[in-house]
Amino acid sequence: MGMKSRTTHHRYGMDDLGLLDPSPVESIDLIVKLCREVVLATTVAFLVFDDDRAGLVIESIKGDNGLRTGEVGVSADQSASWLVRNEAQTVEIDDLAFRDETLDSVERRLLGARGFIGAPVRGPIDETVGVLAAMTSTPRRWNAHEKELLGNFARLLSEQILLRAAFQTIKAMAKERDALKTIAS
Repeated sequence: MGMKSRTTHHRYGMDDLGLLDPSPVESIDLIVKLCREVVLATTVAFLVFDDDRAGLVIESIKGDNGLRTGEVGVSADQSASWLVRNEAQTVEIDDLAFRDETLDSVERRLLGARGFIGAPVRGPIDETVGVLAAMTSTPRRWNAHEKELLGNFARLLSEQILLRAAFQTIKAMAKERDALKTIAS
């Protein structure tokens, strides 16, 4: 008869990972900033899906539009980023104004985007938790190199999320260990 593990497995939500907190995360902000400089976009944003509220949160944004991090206040499915989540791959839209499903998107209305490219950012169980989106104020076709670079930056954000999940796991294990020490003494 085998031994059962006493370890409980916990799935960390976006709140647990600090991704719905409006305070900036330096490493995430740096990735978004570098992405903007490399792909030469008007705005680059890391948008996180808040499934509990069916909303969208700007975790980090770099651009000339003066927007800050925080909850967008619209349903996530009213965004071009939702298309990225549904397709689970990079989505390019030359002009948000010429697609019915993006005509009234949050990226177009709130962020002033016309050209859009978004790459999925994955969470601890390989689910799409957000989108790294590069946007321009005019229609734009993105080249293969820019698509590849955006995908690489999205993978860096995914790694940051995995590191945050690992840190939360270590904290939970330390707390469990301390509780067991208290019981044993």
